[in-house]
Amino acid sequence: MNPVNIYKFFKYLFQFASPSDSKSDSGNRYQEIAPIIDQIYKETEKVSGDYHNANVEKTPTFQELRKGTLTEQKDFMIQLVDYATAFREYYFQQVRPADHLSDLLHIIRHTLEALLKVKLPYSEPELMNFFIKYRIQSDNADARFHHYPLVETFAHVEWYVNKNGLSEQMKEHLYSLDNWLKTYPYPDHWGRRVHNLRRRIEQILFKVENPQATSTPFYFEDEDEFGVRLNEAVAAMEFGQRVMMYEMLHLASAGSEDKPSEAFLKNSKAIIERIGTETYQEVIHDWFEQYTSLELRERWIYGEILTYVFLEDVNINTLEGLLFTMAHFDDPQTLDLISRVAARSFKIIPKKSFASEKIGKAAVGLLEMRKSKEGFTSLVQLSRGTRALRALEILTPVIRRQENELGFSEKEV
Repeated sequence: MNPVNIYKFFKYLFQFASPSDSKSDSGNRYQEIAPIIDQIYKETEKVSGDYHNANVEKTPTFQELRKGTLTEQKDFMIQLVDYATAFREYYFQQVRPADHLSDLLHIIRHTLEALLKVKLPYSEPELMNFFIKYRIQSDNADARFHHYPLVETFAHVEWYVNKNGLSEQMKEHLYSLDNWLKTYPYPDHWGRRVHNLRRRIEQILFKVENPQATSTPFYFEDEDEFGVRLNEAVAAMEFGQRVMMYEMLHLASAGSEDKPSEAFLKNSKAIIERIGTETYQEVIHDWFEQYTSLELRERWIYGEILTYVFLEDVNINTLEGLLFTMAHFDDPQTLDLISRVAARSFKIIPKKSFASEKIGKAAVGLLEMRKSKEGFTSLVQLSRGTRALRALEILTPVIRRQENELGFSEKEV
């Protein structure tokens, strides 16, 4: 595979340069950076050959770039974005782009991503200019969104804002960027990345517009319908209650074990008391009532392999934490709901084990924590009602512990 000769494209590329740059300045920038990218391209071919997953960081030329000062690396990045913008537009003008052009497009993106892992001293105008260049319009939606490291670049905006605050100019730029991202039309892998980026923008703007708020927005992954429903439920809450629920959701999603920790119980109880115990219990009961009636979703992999999905993993993690907050309620209705959540979680999914081992184990842990005859009865009934071997492996040791510790007998149920 012969590396592309970048120099043949220069005259064509000039017309895509930023209007603020003179043609001579753009030409100098391309001439400086083109041989470096050309060399990284050749070296990457030797390192991996797979340009969709190219590891440009292993190439000698890239490692040499990283030895420069932070300012030198920053200046190179600014040139690289100029070059990448122009080259991408050239690529999508081709009726049938040659393979080596496609490979080079990936190399440029991977080089951008690799360099963006380093915190560099960008100014506010330089950061805004990156996104302005990314937004060069094209009739091809893929061209607008796919070949730029939007998420990686935005990390630098977050670092800058956290350190220096948000100016009115940057605020307006973020609103404009958010509106642009809304135009991405596809619910695919790139669509999810764009969607998540929009939420990170909203996090920054929310903090600025609501400086007294005790938490920032939290969103369930809306790849599944249940996540959409819960996001809508939170959005419909009165502002003060919504902010406190954001706080609870962040706490619930932060990670947990099979049982809630003392710190989690203490912190969640404090939030529940601020929301109002009855109000919170009503909300959490409603959400898990919906959980018990959730249906499976079909998912086709590469359009050929049929699999079944219950919930997205990230939503399961958050729901596990929310389920643990039921440890604060000891009424019969909550006990019954926990039992039904466990039963739904242990329901077998075709071609898999069961709906959610994580939430099922959490529900079993809550029933065990009760140390009551009612909790023990629920555990025994669950074991008798499931056909999933893994569920029995979870339930049986808990039942035996309760028999030994509390003197209960499974035969009496």
